[in-house]
This record gives sequence, structure tokens and C-alpha cells, in this order.
Amino acid sequence: MSSVTNGGSVSGTTTSSGDVTQNVDSGNGELVTTVGSGGVVTSAVLGASAETYAREDLIVESGGASFFTSVTPADSASVVVRNAIVQEDVYGLSTSAVFSTTIAEIQNNVHGWGGGAEVYSASQYIHAGGESYGATFAGAPDGSFLPNQNDPYWGYTPITYSAADATQYVESGGLAKNTTLNAYSEQVVSGGGIARDTTVNSGGEQIVSSGGSAVDTTINAYGSSFVTSGGTAIDVDVGSGGVLSAGSGATLTDITLENGGRLDVSKDTLFTDRIALNGGTIDITDLTGSGTPDYTFSGDNRLTITRDGVSETILFDGVYDPTKLLVTTDTDGSTLIDYGTPAPCYCPGTLIATAEGETPVEALEIGDLVRTASGALRPIRWIGRRAYDGVFARGNPDLIPVTFEKGSLGHNLPKRALTVSPLHAMFVEGYLIPAHCLVNGGSIHYGSIGERVEYIHVELESHDLLLAEGAPSESFVDDGSRGMFHNAGTFAELYPEAKTVEAVYCAPRLEDGTVLEHIRERLSAHTGSSVRLGLLASDRERQLSGWAVDLLTPSEPVALEVLLNGRVIGMTLADGPSGVVSNGAAAYGFTFGLPRGVTTASGAFSLRAVSSMKAAA
Repeated sequence: MSSVTNGGSVSGTTTSSGDVTQNVDSGNGELVTTVGSGGVVTSAVLGASAETYAREDLIVESGGASFFTSVTPADSASVVVRNAIVQEDVYGLSTSAVFSTTIAEIQNNVHGWGGGAEVYSASQYIHAGGESYGATFAGAPDGSFLPNQNDPYWGYTPITYSAADATQYVESGGLAKNTTLNAYSEQVVSGGGIARDTTVNSGGEQIVSSGGSAVDTTINAYGSSFVTSGGTAIDVDVGSGGVLSAGSGATLTDITLENGGRLDVSKDTLFTDRIALNGGTIDITDLTGSGTPDYTFSGDNRLTITRDGVSETILFDGVYDPTKLLVTTDTDGSTLIDYGTPAPCYCPGTLIATAEGETPVEALEIGDLVRTASGALRPIRWIGRRAYDGVFARGNPDLIPVTFEKGSLGHNLPKRALTVSPLHAMFVEGYLIPAHCLVNGGSIHYGSIGERVEYIHVELESHDLLLAEGAPSESFVDDGSRGMFHNAGTFAELYPEAKTVEAVYCAPRLEDGTVLEHIRERLSAHTGSSVRLGLLASDRERQLSGWAVDLLTPSEPVALEVLLNGRVIGMTLADGPSGVVSNGAAAYGFTFGLPRGVTTASGAFSLRAVSSMKAAA
């Protein structure tokens, strides 16, 4: 056993090189290096170096310290190691240690003797009194591979291996600070252990069990944290694509949910303060029932949800727009709370151009080749799916589908009626324009909603233009909205090492201004309708104003239907002055008083021409 005693210091140590004398337990194939009180080891490299030394330990006793230790199960492609277990046991101080396993390392070393699965493990155990600062963990997935045909032990037979263990264990009395968890790594905080300032990146996982505490945790895209009964999480920021799960009896304090983040909780999860809800989704996993949820949102940011006589109340911290709050039922029957802007999507039945011809969007699979507007074939990276209860969707203008009738975009496109979500962008005259910005009440209009509305989106490696019913239309781009899909978690499973990047669009987006108005007028020419119409900004809470003109009979007033979220709420006559000139004709103006209980903030208003007065006569 190497014993670094009080006052001793060994730098640049490579424990497998002989710089430090190890204690070899030949019976267990183990090498052990011990750093005693006052001792220091710097830049030690731990890696099982031969089959007889399949386990290696660095023990940092109370008062001892290790700096910049590197822990890998196998340190060379030339050595043959089976069931390599390498770890650091910390009773004193460890700083800036790196723990990792790699696929290449495993494939170079595993031979599968005896037919058993091979195990590779790089771990740090922080015991009572021990402290770890700045440790980094990165693992490798379980799997199998086919060895070289000349392998004397296994030949062509596939070898299975288990390598998911790049793990930090924080035990009672131990402290971990500034730990970074990367793909296929874990931090396990058990009773009495404390983890501070942990960063959970894509594919990483934090587990806080009974008695354990996690403080100041940041969960980035496709990272996750699980707090079990008796565990505590304090000051957690859940970023876009990140997931924080808390079971019955877990305690959460000072939780911030960013746009695209997800919080899965139980009815019996204890919140000690309000949630800062900047966007994203909350899933109350065990609040289920036979009907749709009833909910109220009061002025003190108190959300109360009731299902089958069971109520749950959540308090939010901040200023919220109730129109962006949506309470629905998940596919497994749990209760979902969404806040923010829903992701743009296609409706089922939409035909998408692929290498095999036009295929319904709901039949597409990851890896299928879709044809883009440029003619290129590109593989599908991911497919997002989301459904909403019809009762709630009707009350949210961001969820009511928009239908483009055949030919409404010009050039005989779309080839058939195309229905998308209102925020889904079509490519028109060089711009990406959300569908709701093109609604004209005629050839482009809000659709109806039944008991359920479903949306599906298709993601490529980068943002591009798909051909939907022949019309150029955007693919999915993650602008913080991935968490709005039911199956958002599958992306992390497929791509655990994916990093969050800023959304880059394939064309400029256009949502308002004179250019949009000119495009809307030109599109109206493709409908066969001679009526031009529009809504004007209103400075009154209970009144709409707008204009209309029939170019075939420009001297006649126009009868109009007024729609709220795609449903007719009344009729009016455009017969007054407007000051608007459309296609050279002076338009008529109108004012419309809203029904009782409806204000200009109630949703999306649109117009539909019934006929000109001359035609009506």
C-alpha cells in the first residue's frame, strides 16, 4: 500500500506506472493507494492496467487531499481488462477529478470470457466528512459489439457490456459541490448527503433519495433530476428540455421552470414556496380522473385544479397571462399544466413528400427520408406529438387549427386542403409566415375542433422546408418549445449528448407590417373571392372595428360574420367610412359591439364575408 503521510506530497502520479508503490491484493486483483492525513496527491491517473488488477482504488483519508485525479476503467487500448472497477473513496478532500468511460475503451478491452457481460465502472464515493469540488462525470451506454474475427476468445460472437457507471455517490455527512454530470452519468445523494451547485447536462441524471439534499441545481436540455420520498431539492432551475421529477413525500423549494422545461410531481409533493413559471409543462402524475380537469386561476396566482372531486392547488411566483395557461389531460390520464406558446405542428392526415411518395404525417418514422422544397432528401431526426382536449383548445387561440383550402397560396398550392396549428409557418414569397397571420375568413380560415385536437411535427438535423400537400412549410426547430410535446423525453433517449443551441431559421419570419398586408391581399386574389376585409386595432375593451370592400360592387356595403376562435359570434354590416383603400377601391368601415362576457382579449377574432348587399338583395 502506498501511504502518503503527513507533510508528504506526490505530484504527477500515475498509479499504474510505479511512481507510487501500491498494495496489491492478488486474490481480488486490486490495487489500492491511500493518501493519509496531511498527504497530497496531484494528477493521479487511475485505470485498471491488467487482468490481475481489474480493480483500483484511491482512498483519500480524513485530512488528505487529491487534486486533478483522472479515473478511467482502462488506460490503454493495448491492455486487456475485464470487469474494470475504478473508484475514489473520499473521506478528506478531492478537487477537479474527472471520471469517464468510453465506448472505444470498452471495445478495445472486453473479451467476454465465460459468456458474461463485462462491467466498466468509474465512481467516486464521498463518505462522512469527505468533500468533493468540481468533479466531472461522463459515462457510456450499455450495449454490445462484434469483436475482430481474430479474437482468440470470442470470435464473431457479439459481446455485451455494461458501462453506464460514471457515478458520484454522496453519502451521509458527505458534500459534493460544483459537480458536472454529462451523458450516461449519475449523482446519487443519499440520507444526510448534500450536493450543491450541480449541473446536469444532456443524458446526465441526479437522484436525491430520502434524507438527501440537492441545492442550487441547474438542469439543462435533456438532463434530469429525480427526488424521491424524503428527499429535498432547493433552488432548482429547469431549463428547456430538462426534467425535474418529484415523488410523493418529496420536498421542493424555490423551483424555476423555464420555457420548454418539465416538472413531474405528485399530489403529495410538498412545495414550501411558489413556483416561478417562465414557461414549460407541469405534470401532476397521480391527479387522474374520468373527465377533463376543471380549474380556476385567481388573482394571487393560485391555480386550483379539480378532477373527480379531488383538488390540487399550486401557487406561482411572478406575473402571468392567464390566456397562456392551459390545463389538459395527458395520454396516460394525468393532469398537464402548460404555460407559454405551443409548438407549431401539422394535423394528422397531412401528406408529406418523402422518398417513397406522399405519406401521412402520422405514419412517418424517425430515419425516413423526406423531400424538402429544394428537392433534397433529408432524414427525419425526431417526431413530436401532442394532443389537447377540445374543450380547452377552443378557448386558446394558439391551438385552434388553420385550414388552407386548395390553391389558397397560389400556384395551385396546396394541392389539397392543408390544416396546421395557428403558429405553424408557411413559406410564402420568401418569408416564413405563421398560419394565423394569413387567415382571411375565406380560403384561409380557422377550422373546427371536436373532442380532441392532435398535432404532429417533424424535425430534421436543421430547420428546413417540407412539402405539405405540395406547399412549402416549415420543419420543427427547437426554440424552447420541445417540452410542449407529450414525447419530449424521447429526444433525450435518442440523443443524450445533444446540446442546446440557438434556434436558426431557414428563412426570415414575418408576422406583421405592410409587407404582410400586401401578401395577404395578393393571396386573396387566388381565392376567387372579390371581397377584401380586415380588422383594425381597437382601443376599446368591448368593441371591434374594421373594413371591407367587394371589388365587383365597390359601391355596395358588405355583410360580415364576426368569428372568435373560429366560431361565429355575430354579424355586422360594413357600411360606414373607413379611410382604407384596397386595390384602388374605397372600403366601408364597421364597428361591432362584443357580446356579454367577451372582450378584445378573449381570443383570436376574424371576419368572413356573407355577401355584398347587392347580392343579398
